[in-house]
This record gives sequence, C-alpha cells and structure tokens, in this order.
Amino acid sequence: MEDLVYLAGRWMAATPELAGTADVNGDERVDLADFGIVASNWMRE
Repeated sequence: MEDLVYLAGRWMAATPELAGTADVNGDERVDLADFGIVASNWMRE
C-alpha cells in the first residue's frame, strides 16, 4: 500500500526531481506506465 500512496502523491509530476523513485520506468514522468509496472508487481515478494 505504501508504494501506491507514494505513486499517487507524485502522479503527473512535472519534473524528475518531483517524480523521485515513483518514476519506475525512468521516462521522467509518473503516469499510467509506472502504475502498470507497480500493479504487475503488486504483492510479489
């Protein structure tokens, strides 16, 4: 749940500095592509 809250707090960040590690795929944006990666790895250990 912490990962989702972190991603949501940086959703549509305008700069890489604001995106932080929520930019899972490294494209300098936090969007559906990042959410898809988080969702596909949800609950994995």
